[in-house]
Amino acid sequence: MPARFRVPGVLLVAGGPKTGAHDTTAVRAASSDADAALDGVHRREWARVLAATVRVTRDLDLAEECVQEAYAQALVAWDRDGIPDNPAGWLVTAARRRAVDAIRREQSLRTKLPLLIVPEDAGPSTGPDEKALNSMVISIRVPDASPGAPGWPCG
Repeated sequence: MPARFRVPGVLLVAGGPKTGAHDTTAVRAASSDADAALDGVHRREWARVLAATVRVTRDLDLAEECVQEAYAQALVAWDRDGIPDNPAGWLVTAARRRAVDAIRREQSLRTKLPLLIVPEDAGPSTGPDEKALNSMVISIRVPDASPGAPGWPCG
């Protein structure tokens, strides 16, 4: 039966049935160790991980999202790479990095979105002047295009 972790607002399920060529007792034992470690860290350190992330974001909702994503990332990473020496520190770092990424993404959107908006009073295209284009077309010398002339495709 999979281990269950209670993360505020979401129920995460980890360590589900393993299938395929890598389904061995050692893999299952490592998975259950990672699940047990994450469960213990969650019970002891969840508030500290959230507080550290709130200090970065100054937004409780965003911090909770980032902490939740860090726990989900830990389920996969700890199962694959093993339990880190400092699991709480690993979670704090992962949550803070996600928070910084989210803040940067929001700032980038906020600065670049106005560049995509074209004011209504700007009028039609701000491309090249039509008179200048016409004078360039007229000044181009057209070569002799009569049949039989040098360079004619059929001649």
